[in-house]
Amino acid sequence: MTVDGFGLAIANSTGNPFTVTNNGIIQVDAGNTPLPLFGGQGALQMATNGDPMLYTGTGDILNLGTGEGFYARIFTDGSLTANIGGSVRADAGDAIRVLSTDANGGA
Repeated sequence: MTVDGFGLAIANSTGNPFTVTNNGIIQVDAGNTPLPLFGGQGALQMATNGDPMLYTGTGDILNLGTGEGFYARIFTDGSLTANIGGSVRADAGDAIRVLSTDANGGA
C-alpha cells in the first residue's frame, strides 16, 4: 500500500470489524493537513463504533505536515490492536494518539 498526499481515513459502522495492512507507506506531505476524523488529523486515521480494529504490517506512517502520525478513535465497546512493524512519525503532532469513549478502555 502506498498512500501519499493527505493520508488515509477509515471508519466503520456497528457490526463491521476491519483490518488495515500496511506494507508500504501512508504519508501526509509537508504543508498538508488531513481532514479531521472524530477529532484527529492523522496520516492514518481509524475509528470504530463497537467493533474490533486491527492495524498490522511492516510499512511506515509519516505525517510530514500537521497532525498525528497514527490516530485511532474508539467508541462504545470497540477495540484496537496495533502491530506496528514500521516507523511512525509526526512532524507537528503526536506520533501515536488513541482516544476511547469505552468505559473499559477499549485499546
